[in-house]
Amino acid sequence: MMRPSAQVLFEFHTFIKQNQKANICKCVFEYQCDIKLVAREEGSRMFLCGEVLDDDPGSLKVVGFGYLTARDDSLHEILDLEDNWQAERPERGAPWLKTRLTDINEHSS
Repeated sequence: MMRPSAQVLFEFHTFIKQNQKANICKCVFEYQCDIKLVAREEGSRMFLCGEVLDDDPGSLKVVGFGYLTARDDSLHEILDLEDNWQAERPERGAPWLKTRLTDINEHSS
């Protein structure tokens, strides 16, 4: 049996990552806001503008991760974001600051 080359494996993993589900707020989807907050909780990834979301189910959209990286390649810097962590920045182009979600929840109680 022939083993796939390193390039084929790289392309396959890139394809999988680019097609992972990403939840984004409506304003990001409609190109009205930049992504300033990325959270990964229980395996789910959210890419948000950083503003408070309302309870309307239509306030979030689902897209493939590749849709977002095509718009903002700095998202590649946080591909390694672990579960229950978040990354935020004050504006597009600023460095990402990573923090654990449990640390944030403990301080807000």
